[in-house]
Amino acid sequence: MQETKFSLVFGAGVLLLGGVASAGKSDESVLTRDQIADDEYCPAQTNHKDYRVERAEARGRNAAEAVDEARVKAYERLKEKVCEGVSTERCHANSRNVMGFGAGYYDDKENSACASVAIHVDRLNSIEKDLASLDATLADVAEAILGQSKGAPLELAAPAWSASGCAAGEVGAYLTSLLKGHLPGVMILNPGQEAEGMKQLKLELAESGSQVALTAELRAPTDPGWTQLDVGSRSFPSDLFTIEPGEDGECASSGMLGLTGDHQQGSGGLWARLEMPPPVRGVYCEGEPVFPKMSLNQDAAVRLYTVQQDGTGYLVWSSFGRAEYAARPTDLTQAGAWHVVQTEDGSDSQLVMVAVPQKIPFGSADMVKDELGRPQVCGLSQPLHASQFPPEAAIHMLSYQVVGAENSLCREQANPEIAAELKASTDERLAAAKTCQ
Repeated sequence: MQETKFSLVFGAGVLLLGGVASAGKSDESVLTRDQIADDEYCPAQTNHKDYRVERAEARGRNAAEAVDEARVKAYERLKEKVCEGVSTERCHANSRNVMGFGAGYYDDKENSACASVAIHVDRLNSIEKDLASLDATLADVAEAILGQSKGAPLELAAPAWSASGCAAGEVGAYLTSLLKGHLPGVMILNPGQEAEGMKQLKLELAESGSQVALTAELRAPTDPGWTQLDVGSRSFPSDLFTIEPGEDGECASSGMLGLTGDHQQGSGGLWARLEMPPPVRGVYCEGEPVFPKMSLNQDAAVRLYTVQQDGTGYLVWSSFGRAEYAARPTDLTQAGAWHVVQTEDGSDSQLVMVAVPQKIPFGSADMVKDELGRPQVCGLSQPLHASQFPPEAAIHMLSYQVVGAENSLCREQANPEIAAELKASTDERLAAAKTCQ
């Protein structure tokens, strides 16, 4: 087995397969017709006993580019065949397991090339079993939920990576969809909806080699912590979904903020919680309105920060020391909904809530005011960290993912024009933000 590196068109974007296993000779080599016998040039190889193989041809004056184009064509043909009559998820999983097969061939007299791609027959057969196993896992999670919640209305938090708190994106959206299918008799609350006796559920994922471990936790809205559901050790193969290397840490993680997990309780017992109703699709679509809320167990002054992956932070909301937020969810958007926008690099967005008890200094810079005394968004002079606040401070970090309006999950929801306007407005505000004082 050798290695090859080449790019393949996948949907509307480009999927770069780096270091993909290749059967036979190295795909990085290009054999010309004068190097080999005529009967060895561009063999069909379609009847290989271990692989399902597809070959294609292309033309061009540059050998490497022509061979690469031939591989792309072969990939598209094989993808069409392995996706016929299967679910979208299995199609994606099948496509991700397609790899380069053998060398590329180039005829410099005819300016023509050919190349092959393949998928291992065993992997093609196992993907269906893996997806069925994952569905059975979510069925067990649903059964555990019913055992503890007794059928109470349920709010599903967006699934996240446990190592960082980063939103799990499209894999999380698929898990949420599976879980809902196993809870037919349970009221699944819409974003912002509340109900008597409701429970909240979150799914957490952790990468471990070629597997992704899954855990589920449940709580009532008034509980300060989560209770893990007893569903045993559950995992699924990571190549069932598009999970990029290091995806579980590609956001401003709790470790960067000096937190253990996603929160810190104050030394005097103060705890704070920031909530955003979970998105219907598992991710937020750019331009979508959201209604964040906060709750406390003591009166406290509160500030809200946004933090980017590189540590850049902004103070976007402050209570200015008003102690009016008692132990109940308080709407932060009384003047209207907030609208989410996608980060420049597509990484997760972070909201960090910091609460400090009355009469204790915050210990960090406050928002600036304009000439009329109105508070304005301001930039932090250094990366946000728990050590910047007094030990009595309670902190809660919330991670969520925003995808563009062109994403397949958002085609029926997003408005590209509104999203573009909001993005431009947000960029303008952040560019004009002064340093917090």
